[in-house]
Amino acid sequence: MHRTLPRSLLAVLAFHLALLPPGSPPWSALASLLGTSLLALAVSAHLDALVVTSGALAGLLLAATQRLAPALPWSPALAGALLLTAASAERTARLPGAPRRAAHLALCGLAGAGAAALLARHGASTPIAQGASLLLVGVLLALPRLLPAEDPTAHLLDLAATALPGPTAEALRGAAELRRWVLRAPIAPRRPERARWHHLRQLVHQRLALAPSPRRDLPPGYRDLPGSPAAPDLPLHQLDGQLADACLALRQMHGLDP
Repeated sequence: MHRTLPRSLLAVLAFHLALLPPGSPPWSALASLLGTSLLALAVSAHLDALVVTSGALAGLLLAATQRLAPALPWSPALAGALLLTAASAERTARLPGAPRRAAHLALCGLAGAGAAALLARHGASTPIAQGASLLLVGVLLALPRLLPAEDPTAHLLDLAATALPGPTAEALRGAAELRRWVLRAPIAPRRPERARWHHLRQLVHQRLALAPSPRRDLPPGYRDLPGSPAAPDLPLHQLDGQLADACLALRQMHGLDP
């Protein structure tokens, strides 16, 4: 609950900003771009290259829709459907199996269309009607979360394990299972623990960037994180050792290894 409510509020605010009509004050285009980026962040609940790409794609689709069909009665619903579907692309990729991904896309389209139609219909209504419509928008935007997606860190570790060889892959698979176990624990992660997981993610991005032949089905955002402090002259075996040490340190932090 302590994470769901802020995410829902951010999603409603971002959705509203993104759908500001073009031709409003000069800052409306900037606000719309900010809204699409924040919406992708609220949906995915983490910052990653794929999340940034989803936000940019949502902004492009929204701008194209508003330019090509500005006055049609169904254009707000279409814009909302495309906006939420594109902003949720990274989360869709983390759902297991094609049927769940298709269901997630359908939920995003329906929820986005309904939320945009509500905003368009009650945007100039009384404060009470506006408040009620915003509450319903929050409920609609939360509908795709009824389909649980894989945790981003565990998903990244599993993807990396399929692309890297031998002992490194085994260590990363074990870290992914540990991550899922930690998320099921009733106690929220502490700051040192969150810092160690963040460090492990950085190492994984570095190792994937240096992999001689990464798998083609690995999403580009997980192969090559822009701005990653990867050192090209760092031997792969040394980086593999750092990954193994990071995984072991996390297991020891949770009392799973002496």
